[in-house]
Amino acid sequence: MGRASLVVRIARSFTAPREQVFHYWVDGAAIRTWFAPAGYVVISSRVDATPGGTWSVRYRSESDPDEVHEEFGAFQEVLAPGRLVFTLTRRDHRGLLGPQTLVTVELTDTASGTAMSFTQTGHDSDTAREANDAGWSSCFTQLAHELLGGKPSATMRRQRP
Repeated sequence: MGRASLVVRIARSFTAPREQVFHYWVDGAAIRTWFAPAGYVVISSRVDATPGGTWSVRYRSESDPDEVHEEFGAFQEVLAPGRLVFTLTRRDHRGLLGPQTLVTVELTDTASGTAMSFTQTGHDSDTAREANDAGWSSCFTQLAHELLGGKPSATMRRQRP
């Protein structure tokens, strides 16, 4: 297992202006609408999108209200509206901490909206990397719905601010 295999890389296009996509990454109320994979609902979020500022998101399983997870970290770079770099650590419902990972989000203008390049490094296993890849992909599908102003499907419900 090489370190390169432990990296999540996702490219996604959104039909929305770059400033709007950036807003959904740095605004606590906006994050509540998309920052949990299908089958989970965000229950709280806090964001200080400044270099050194901290963030956290808590979410719970829709099928088991006792299954609560938290993701948290600190911003290293905030270059509106094009780049975010932040740490991310996950605490599962048993209180176990995952490794501290590093997330880089780059947003560029396109003719139809915004292209996003997402990278997450620092996973400690292929299993963790695969789970994060699937989780982020689910979140980005929800983000695309939110940016279009559409109503999410029943499997993508999120708590509204």
